[in-house]
This record gives sequence, C-alpha cells and structure tokens, in this order.
Amino acid sequence: MLKIQNIQKTFNIGEVTEKEIIHDLSLEIADGDFITVIGGNGAGKSTLLNLISGSLMTDKGKIILDEEDITHLKEYERARFISRVFQDPLSGTCPDLSLSENLSLANRRGKRHTLKRGITKQEKKAYYGLLKSIDLDLEDRLDDKVAVLSGGKRQAFTIIMATLLTPKLLLLDEPTAALDPKTSKVVLSLIDKIVKRDHITTLMITHNMQDALTYGNRLIMMDEGNIVLDIKGEEKAKLTIEDLLVRFEKAAGYKMNNDSLLLS
Repeated sequence: MLKIQNIQKTFNIGEVTEKEIIHDLSLEIADGDFITVIGGNGAGKSTLLNLISGSLMTDKGKIILDEEDITHLKEYERARFISRVFQDPLSGTCPDLSLSENLSLANRRGKRHTLKRGITKQEKKAYYGLLKSIDLDLEDRLDDKVAVLSGGKRQAFTIIMATLLTPKLLLLDEPTAALDPKTSKVVLSLIDKIVKRDHITTLMITHNMQDALTYGNRLIMMDEGNIVLDIKGEEKAKLTIEDLLVRFEKAAGYKMNNDSLLLS
C-alpha cells in the first residue's frame, strides 16, 4: 500500500542550525496495517507524517502510495486519498459551521464544487445515522456549531469527518494528546472500530506506550530520524512496556529509564 524509499529531510540547510531530522528512512506498509509510532522528542515522528501528507517535501527519496509515485504531489493533491487528524481538537473542523455543514464539506472532499444546494434531506438523514452509530449523542446536534462541542466530542467528530470518505491512508498525529484519560479511551476505541471496520491503512503517533501496545497490529519506534524497532503480529501482542524499553536500549545503544522520556 505504501512504500517509503530512502527519504531524507534536513532543516535549515547551510546554516549553523542545520539539522537532519529524517535520515535515509525506508518503510513498507501493507494494505490494512494499523501502525502505532512512538519515539522521543526529535525522533522524526511528526516529520515523517508531514512528508507522507505533503505538508513537507523530501530532500531525496520516494513515497509511493498504492503504486502511484506521490513524492512531488502537493498536500492538497494528496488530500484526495490521505486523511489526517492532529492532536489539537480545534484543528480539522470549521468551528462556525454546523455539524451537518462540516460533514457535507468532508463528503465533498476531492470532488468538483458546484452552486447546487449544500445539504439534501437524504444527506442529513445519512449523517444522523452515522453519528448515532458512534454513540456519542451527537446525532441530535446536527444543526449545532462545531465550536460548542467539548474537546473529546470534537476530536471524535474530526475522526468521523476524516474517514467519511474512506481514505487510502489515515494519519493520526497524537490524536488524544490533548484529552483526559477517560475521553482518550473513548476516542481511541472509536478509531479502532472505524479502522477495523473499513480496513483503513493507518499510522498513529502516540505519546502513550501502553496505547501503542494495545492498538494496531504493528509498532514502530523511531530514534534520531531512523526506525530502530519494527514489531508486528503476535510478537507485538505479547510485549510489555518493560520489554519495549529493553529492546529499545539494545537497538539504539542507550537506555531510556521510563516511558516519560518518550513523550512528544
């Protein structure tokens, strides 16, 4: 589904602050993989997602999605088949528009816009059923502005928008970092449900090592712009946080004493 071939990204080239963030990184992701990505500050996690989404361009290397070379496509061109959710619940929605209007915009992503009536009765009925299915009491608030939603419900709504038209690839950049533990669990459960139901290839950066172990079928740990661990399947399912820290020490060559050092 996704092939990343020898990509590299350096910031401030030629200046005293020059820093290579991604170093000759290669990665292959299978159709339907749900990958959790962890690593310390400056490991390159968010930069990797920025390069895949097109908000940053690679200095070298290739990015191939579903056999199409997207390396030089602009971000808005990739948005036709890549959806992204950020950690800030205020991102990803139009706060002064209603829930139904936001869903209508998401439903028209990548399509030609016309002057026809914005939302049909049939669409609104479909949106009602969609929101009712996630059991967050949003179905009766279709005419409310998104701005009045709580952070957790707004983030859940953002995820619904991002997956309304099933993307080829879903990028989640610490989607629960700004949420309390209880709300975080609700949002992660929703993500897990949608990703499994629609078989969406997904990369999710998380600051929580236990969540990285609990969700997804594959785990990647990054350090200094490289992938130092890539664990999948039954091997991942059996891992504990302690096991993960030990394996990181062996792979990276230095010790992390606790999971707080992995917070981004």
